[in-house]
Amino acid sequence: MFMQMGLNELNTIDQGEQAAAILREAWESEDDEDDVNPWSAIFWLDSPDGEAADDELKLAACDAVLKKRPEFVPAYDRRAEQLASMERYDEALAACRATDPAPTALRGRAAWVEAQSGNKDKAIEMMSQVLQEEPDYSWGWRQLTYWQEDLGRHRECLEAADHLVRLNQNDPYAYAVRGEARRNLGDNRGAKDDFARAFELDPGFQAAGLQLVTAQLDVDDLSGAAKALETLQKQGDGPHVRLRQLQLAVREGNLERARAVFRTLLTDLSVNRAVLIDASNEFRTRKWEHEAAEELAGVAAGNDLSPAGAGLWVQDLLVLNKAQRILDELPGLLERNAEAGREAVFAYATAMNVVGRRDEAADMLQRYAAPLRQSDEYWAKAGGAFIDAKKPELAAAWLSDWAERSEKAPWMLRPVFDAFLACRRDDDAEAVAEEALKQNEDDDEVPDFLAWLALFAAVRGDTDKADDLIDRVEPVGLPDGL
Repeated sequence: MFMQMGLNELNTIDQGEQAAAILREAWESEDDEDDVNPWSAIFWLDSPDGEAADDELKLAACDAVLKKRPEFVPAYDRRAEQLASMERYDEALAACRATDPAPTALRGRAAWVEAQSGNKDKAIEMMSQVLQEEPDYSWGWRQLTYWQEDLGRHRECLEAADHLVRLNQNDPYAYAVRGEARRNLGDNRGAKDDFARAFELDPGFQAAGLQLVTAQLDVDDLSGAAKALETLQKQGDGPHVRLRQLQLAVREGNLERARAVFRTLLTDLSVNRAVLIDASNEFRTRKWEHEAAEELAGVAAGNDLSPAGAGLWVQDLLVLNKAQRILDELPGLLERNAEAGREAVFAYATAMNVVGRRDEAADMLQRYAAPLRQSDEYWAKAGGAFIDAKKPELAAAWLSDWAERSEKAPWMLRPVFDAFLACRRDDDAEAVAEEALKQNEDDDEVPDFLAWLALFAAVRGDTDKADDLIDRVEPVGLPDGL
């Protein structure tokens, strides 16, 4: 306790790095066990320095404590957690069985390890057994809500959430979890009450506030929704807050207000297309589709339409069978607002690919090659669209200048790699994969690139390099195509 208080004080006066150094020195010390506080390693693991450390150093911190204090349960717990994060599940389970009898914390951790390995049914069985014996084990109930929800077992999730609330009467998160479980079971009023309690306990809990407004709208509590939105607006006026404002305006029959909010969403670069689609759909509940389309057309005719708004503009006109209007207005949009115009071109090509009109997709990309190629992002997206159009040769030609591009994030290099591979240009594909690793090894595409590079090395007979590359692959499965 006193160690934690001291660390908090150091962090308060911006001495967090000094605190982390002190903690690391403590757990690395060769002093006698009586002179070492075993919590030093645990607190170090929770520090920015510990979180940034490599996996082996994190394990070393746990092992250093256990060498001196083999009875210290939190170190076994953190060791098991770390091993599971490295997907060394058998070793993680062994750490949970290191003491006999295993305490509740380690039995719960063992269930968690099973869940992390993908075996949620077994995890639920194990945790349920623990909770039968220790019904006040709050962390266990919390994990159980996650797993039951992941498996779509909403009633069982609600039962676990009831216990979570019982044990955490002042925890807004517990009420939010139960509110979500109740809504999944169709209990909108019960959900509203739980979200209201969560938001009351923590007015800064924006997710709970947003869920509360949705629940209030579900039960036609418009005055309650307006009051909750006032509180939310004091913290910020982000996309989801404004979406709820629009939804409230529609429910109130206030078309002018709904259009005004919609306009702000269409011009905000931070708003994604999913939010805009939800906003557009809300107008349909009042049969205000024409008014929404009118607002969208008005913004598109100006200079402020966001790329996400451009995507919605294309989508809505295609639904209305007005593709020719898109083709007629695209040149002007590109001239007024290049970024929105590029997204409109890409959205049109994507839509053509989805319905199997691949030649039209390719024609659109080629027609507007100049503006698309001016942006590294849309250069890469267009290359991917050529691949989706089943035209790898066109994609390879389009992407042939990849080495000269200023931005080469791994996701941008993926279509280049796929195009070369499809054209049987394996040496070029390998060069692209090597470049991807140089750009960002934390990118989601990197494990795929590593596995392909390992395959190329193995084919050449370079088994040492292949083994080294495979060792660097997170065990997330083989890459597409293998």
